Amino acid sequence: MNKKLDLASLFFSLFALLLLFLNHFMFVSESRVTQKIGLTASKSLGANFPIIVGLSILLVALVALSRQKLWAHSLSALLASTNCGLALLFAGQATNVVALTGDNARISMSIGCYLYMICNYLILYKTNRSMTTSWQRLVNYLPGLGIAAYSFFSGQLDGLSIMVEYYNRQSKFHTEFWKHLSMVIRVILSAIVLSLPLVWLGHRYPRWRGWIAGFLNTIESIPSIAFIFLLVFPLSYLNRHLPFAEAIGISGLGAAPVYVALLCYALFQIVNNMYGALDSIDGKYIEVGRAMGMTKRQVFFQVELPLILPVMLSGIRLALTMTIAGTTLGAYAGYGGLGSFILSGSKGFAIDQILLGTFPILFMILVSDALLRFLNYLLIAFRRKRGEVQL
Repeated sequence: MNKKLDLASLFFSLFALLLLFLNHFMFVSESRVTQKIGLTASKSLGANFPIIVGLSILLVALVALSRQKLWAHSLSALLASTNCGLALLFAGQATNVVALTGDNARISMSIGCYLYMICNYLILYKTNRSMTTSWQRLVNYLPGLGIAAYSFFSGQLDGLSIMVEYYNRQSKFHTEFWKHLSMVIRVILSAIVLSLPLVWLGHRYPRWRGWIAGFLNTIESIPSIAFIFLLVFPLSYLNRHLPFAEAIGISGLGAAPVYVALLCYALFQIVNNMYGALDSIDGKYIEVGRAMGMTKRQVFFQVELPLILPVMLSGIRLALTMTIAGTTLGAYAGYGGLGSFILSGSKGFAIDQILLGTFPILFMILVSDALLRFLNYLLIAFRRKRGEVQL
């Protein structure tokens, strides 16, 4: 193996090592809203500090060797994943190292710890891109995921401030989490159902396509929070003047404006992806379908739609990511969701309360993105095995 030195990975590994010797790797405070006092890794990690330093130095060496050695290239990915998990585990165990004064005292990961894990993840991500098989990429993620899962389920993280916030608000957290997730599911399912007739109509009649694309492009250009509040006035009017409006959930505040806004943004991603894929289909496949006596509708649903299904899944993946993030704004419109923790935490400068809402959102985005990518991979592999036409 003879390739160029990965300067980006080398920089990230050196920077991660440097972070272990700088202040604000973790912090302590007398309460969740008082001044934070930064701690270096040596003060907060105790006996675990030499371990993580040694592994970080080893990672620098492996990244430098990966230019010539294939085994070093593979091991650097595994070690970067391990470092991510160990940083989380050791941070949780810091509650046994740092003496806390008072019942309300808190200890939490600070910017240094988060940057350390981000640097190692970026090394893992860059290294994984050069792996030739999917199972190799999956194996590289397992050490970090395994250590993180052990840390969480064994209670090693219970002393961290964010976990204290979770236990103090456990009932509300579960309620807001399911509200957030239910809105995402409703929006995405509605977008999938509505996208099919919209795409067929626009594909069948070019003038309709211009109107549909123009409307969705206009909506996309409006900032999310502004569009949600713009919908408050017409929905409030409908709520007051239609006798059945309240019964079906139409109101100026709450779920209705959030649902309508996110549905429009999701349709933009799915519909435009499908339009672009339909334009790239070779005309000979359509001619074969018509030669077999199919109507235009049958050609669309039996020939064109199966061909663009992988592209449609990509559009759904993008829409899902945007919807999970966009539902956070529901807190500003009175709907709630995980954004309510971010909103209330920002008012009182309670960082861990903000993170209590942020981390589950990031987790949902990463998991949903990985699942849809895997589903798309399976679909393409299945069709290739059957010898079906690919776009």
